[in-house]
Amino acid sequence: MKALWDAILKDALPTKWSKLIAGAIVPLIPAVFSLPEILQKLGVDLAPSKEPTLRTIVLLSVLSLWLSILLVSVVLQHRSSRLVSAQFIEYRGAFFKRKPDGSYHETVYCGICKSPTATGSYHIASYYKCKCGWVSSFNKGDFPYIFKQIPP
Repeated sequence: MKALWDAILKDALPTKWSKLIAGAIVPLIPAVFSLPEILQKLGVDLAPSKEPTLRTIVLLSVLSLWLSILLVSVVLQHRSSRLVSAQFIEYRGAFFKRKPDGSYHETVYCGICKSPTATGSYHIASYYKCKCGWVSSFNKGDFPYIFKQIPP
């Protein structure tokens, strides 16, 4: 269950705030089951026949809030990824970012995570590498020719 939850937090929730809010809601779920006892300690007189109804209502409210945050986050992430995808073109396993005028930035972006890459060397035969482990299929010497071959 923890692995699933970690995957949801990592992949589905795009912002720090949505992760914090969704992460704070999950620990509230067990508290729902002790809510009648908490209310009694606070001096609220609750009829025993109403305890199951109260637990159900609060549990459904907490789950609804969590699912709403998750849904909004997924929609925002999907919208963001569509916008980013429109800015890039893939060529020879790497991504190149378009400028507003239709030309391309003179940067090679990772073929996996679309992060800017570096060669790590000034040598013309060095390949572009990303921190995620991706390596380009062309080297620094091929770079000027790549721009001539990318479709406009």
